[in-house]
Amino acid sequence: MRMMYSGWRNVLCAGLLVVSTAFGITKAIALPAQIITTFNWDSSPDQSVVGYALYYGLANQPITNRVDAGSNLTASIPLVVGTNYSLFVVAYSIDGMESLPSNIVEYTPPPMSRIKVNKLVGNTVSIQFQTSPLSPCRIEWTPGLNPPDWQTLEEVTVDSNGNVVVTDPPTGRPATRYYRAVKL
Repeated sequence: MRMMYSGWRNVLCAGLLVVSTAFGITKAIALPAQIITTFNWDSSPDQSVVGYALYYGLANQPITNRVDAGSNLTASIPLVVGTNYSLFVVAYSIDGMESLPSNIVEYTPPPMSRIKVNKLVGNTVSIQFQTSPLSPCRIEWTPGLNPPDWQTLEEVTVDSNGNVVVTDPPTGRPATRYYRAVKL
């Protein structure tokens, strides 16, 4: 069994931001930057295998987090950007006996800058961040976080310098809006 890094899916930039235009106030709520990362592996040739589990933890620490992937050959987990992780996968039988671990994968999610929100003329909001040049991403918003209802504001390709700038005009925008950057 060989485990491989399959690519990143959603990136939550270094924080969710609340923009309140009702009173012209902009404030930020800082959260750790996370990325949902998908890993995949080859199937085991052993006929007694009924499922797989992905183990992960901080690099140079005991690996204690376990995600049961069932019979899937992929698993997605949230990782903190810029943090070093070690991961491996095991196969297991119907009685729960686990195989020896696969190769260990060392992985550090690539960074994205914090989202910067600036109020422009007429209550238009400018949303800016930096990430990997020429990569596809989108800005999403939600009117609330309990539960969030993420909607796409705009899909963009990051410029050759790694910059993203998106504007959100006030027309039809709720008084409070939470933003996040999502890497595709």
